[in-house]
Amino acid sequence: MKPRTFLAFAAVTAATVVAAAVSYTAQPEPATVTASGEPAFPGLDDRINDFARIVIADKDGKFALARADSGAWVAEDKFGYPADEARIRELVLGLADLHLAEAKTSRPERYDRLEVQDIDAAGAKSRLVRLESGEGETLAEVLIG
Repeated sequence: MKPRTFLAFAAVTAATVVAAAVSYTAQPEPATVTASGEPAFPGLDDRINDFARIVIADKDGKFALARADSGAWVAEDKFGYPADEARIRELVLGLADLHLAEAKTSRPERYDRLEVQDIDAAGAKSRLVRLESGEGETLAEVLIG
């Protein structure tokens, strides 16, 4: 092999090694699970009886359930039609029991793949569930995909 050919191959090899090193260091760090097993809504267990309104919304609109003066649960938007209290209890206890497992992505452009993009986004399939206190304070809010 001629020295000139050898130097050309050496230069190409060096450039490839430098490009690989730059590519490797430029990759984002993998997400580590730091919240594994922690409650999604810390303190909600202590305030489980404080909620007075549930809002469920998606791209097509929203639906609200509220505790009436009589203590019964009614659908606000449906002229006070009675709601099933057992299902409401199941929803609230499920949210209070919800625990974080792992981060799936930190890149907003990928939220549509998990169906957790903002409900106002075009083609959104996510649903917003919010628990509010009697004073209108948000006790828990989650996007469900």
